Amino acid sequence: STTTRNTIGAMNGHRVPAHMKGPLDTHWKIKDKDGWILDWNGQRSAVVHQWDRFFREVVGHVDKLASDHLRKKKAIMELGI
Repeated sequence: STTTRNTIGAMNGHRVPAHMKGPLDTHWKIKDKDGWILDWNGQRSAVVHQWDRFFREVVGHVDKLASDHLRKKKAIMELGI
């Protein structure tokens, strides 16, 4: 089944001891080589809640997705579709 939301913030919250925190890719093993956050079953998460708690690791991918979306939207608008 598909996960509705992946709450990654819980892995970096104030209640998590410092020695248990780490990067999403090498420590938690939930970020793939392309920057996508993964569900427990290895599929890309549809929604990632509290990604800002891993801002430095995730913001580049979020910016890329936003830029790609805007570029596609602009191309469609220019075609008049």
